[in-house]
Amino acid sequence: MKKNKRKLSIKSESLQIKILAGGLLIFLVVILAPLFKISHYNFSGADDYVFSSVSVPLWQESHSIWKVFCAQAQYAYEMYHTWQGTYFSVWLLSSLLGFFSQDAYFAGTYLALGGLVICEFFSFVVTLRKVFLADYGRSVIIAISCISMQVLMTTVPVEAYYWFTGAIVYTFIYALTVLLAGCLVVFYHSKFSRLQFVLINLLFVVLNLAIGGSNYITALVTFLIHLFTCTYFFVRHHKYRFAVLGQFAFYLLVFILNVAAPGNLIRQNSAGMNHQSAVQSILLSCKAAAEYLMTCTVLPYIILGILLVPIILKITQKKDYRYPFPALISLLSFGLFAAQFTPTIYALGITGAGRVQNLYRFSLFIFLYGNEIYWIGWTQRRWKNLLGIKSETEQVETAAGMCWILPAWMAVGLLLLCSLYVWGGNTVTSLNAWKSLRAGEAQQYHAEYEQRCQLLENETNSEVVLPPYSIKPYLLYFNDITEDSSDWVNQALADWYHKDAVTLQAE
Repeated sequence: MKKNKRKLSIKSESLQIKILAGGLLIFLVVILAPLFKISHYNFSGADDYVFSSVSVPLWQESHSIWKVFCAQAQYAYEMYHTWQGTYFSVWLLSSLLGFFSQDAYFAGTYLALGGLVICEFFSFVVTLRKVFLADYGRSVIIAISCISMQVLMTTVPVEAYYWFTGAIVYTFIYALTVLLAGCLVVFYHSKFSRLQFVLINLLFVVLNLAIGGSNYITALVTFLIHLFTCTYFFVRHHKYRFAVLGQFAFYLLVFILNVAAPGNLIRQNSAGMNHQSAVQSILLSCKAAAEYLMTCTVLPYIILGILLVPIILKITQKKDYRYPFPALISLLSFGLFAAQFTPTIYALGITGAGRVQNLYRFSLFIFLYGNEIYWIGWTQRRWKNLLGIKSETEQVETAAGMCWILPAWMAVGLLLLCSLYVWGGNTVTSLNAWKSLRAGEAQQYHAEYEQRCQLLENETNSEVVLPPYSIKPYLLYFNDITEDSSDWVNQALADWYHKDAVTLQAE
């Protein structure tokens, strides 16, 4: 008896989806490669020396992890009372991660950029598969498309991936927030053994402590995520609802500890600005978020949204779900997006520095394409008969002969890349990294840094004058010393190298 073997043709949609997912995975590797490569020519700057000085000299002197840990705790305590409440970030930056400021500074990029990609890939795929019942291929396509756009169009990439202090406090912590959201999805849709239940709750504790004790943008958003999640668990009478409530309570404790730090008021007063009222800050945040969406949703993002339509249509037809109240979902997601603007507007009256702007850009794509999925699902259900979709089986049979997804993606994808260059130009991160490496800019920049190090390590000079950099790569250059030896950046560098004074040579 002969068995009928079903051969996959290039015309079959399932094979095209697999090819497309594999191609996008290769594309992601290609755009990440120069970004990681150029990080090997990076080096310490600004706050890096300040935080490293807490633990690195002590470790070199004693090789005692306990002494380093105590020094970190003492430093975080002092900063908490005199400058800022982000105790976990201070503790982390003053740890032995300071060794990155010497021979392995590139590790900061691997941690921030690599962490962002891995955490988002996990959370996107988990959410699409468990919430929307998407197949793995289409989940990968949407995840990589979003991640690639985030990476290529990062607002200020030097502060997102290359300046160690900014990358860890903002990008890495943002990645942990995305990871936490993905883990909450897993927690809702899975059943655990006792050991697994304990382990995932320990993971939640660590993530809550890290996020709640770090920057206020992600901390506030995570508070809202916990609030919405906890409410949903109780409305659905989920068996783990009290565990989620316990995690929410713990997060609220560590977050309040961060916000209530005496140092926050001192830092705010030093900026010479009076903070806004809470109500006014929220209203201004909504206004700023709306303006951001209108001005930053450019053509490349719209083209990608169009490319995703056939992928999303196949996903949304699988689950028997009505996608109710799309306007309410969009309103809630907008509130979550706008909440990111509130901390800096409340404290300083501005929307934040480059490292904060990066977080807005990262979350912009989640807001846009997340809403696209929901609205397509709602439209598909509402106009089911009009579209001729009577059942999933009928749709599969109707689409069996279709073979246009892959060629359409290839054609429109080229248009998308062209539009990225038109809108982004040399600020497209991977293109800039490739050009900088090819022209030797990054290599020259690092060579000039090594020449500076030779001058700084010369023990015969107590006062050092350093030549300015002849080149300042877009991805790597963040800050430099000045001609004023009393500048805090100059003083940090002088303290690190045990000099009386360090200044920049006048050009």
